[in-house]
Amino acid sequence: DDKAASVLDIENDESETPLQKAFLMLYQKPTEEKTRAAMTLFRVAGEDRVIKARDMFQVALKHKLKQSKHLVDYASDGNVEMMHDLLVNYADPDSKYEDETALLAA
Repeated sequence: DDKAASVLDIENDESETPLQKAFLMLYQKPTEEKTRAAMTLFRVAGEDRVIKARDMFQVALKHKLKQSKHLVDYASDGNVEMMHDLLVNYADPDSKYEDETALLAA
């Protein structure tokens, strides 16, 4: 319906639609309830809108990711729990030290 469609196209102050926010929320490994809410939103929105939002999510995610020296440190120490915490809070998986030591090298 047109009213539901118009709500799905509303953007917040960061130019994100509800579908993009749902993808960002899923990236952060939310609770089961929030995951179900996102899945319901996707089902209501339809395939075309979800595909478009997924593509826009990839762009939005690149803007949210930030370098994290701590991520490289935790990788070096084998601290998976802390790595997970940083990653779901937008630490860049490609984080490096100033000397270009990458996460995978650590």
